[in-house]
Amino acid sequence: MTIETVRLQIPFESLVDAISSLGLEEKRRLWQLLDEEITQAEEDLLEEDPTIQAETGLTQLSQAIATRQAIRGCRKALQVKVVRDSRRSNTLCGSKPSAHC
Repeated sequence: MTIETVRLQIPFESLVDAISSLGLEEKRRLWQLLDEEITQAEEDLLEEDPTIQAETGLTQLSQAIATRQAIRGCRKALQVKVVRDSRRSNTLCGSKPSAHC
């Protein structure tokens, strides 16, 4: 089945008059539809903007760097804890193995 579409050219004033004659619920539905269309159009424009693309890339890069730094910090903290725990075990155990070691 083929879907056919028709494009109409309606003068803006005629469109305004038609909207004015709508009921409240129809105007709300139209408002919601227009809001969705405008939001999508703005998002599309932002995605194409080189400045936004550069900022998005920088944001992703800075997030990746922060994540790596956090991971390194956790690794260092774990290494320090392991070293402290092993020193503590050696101090408690001395050179003789015991039940708690």
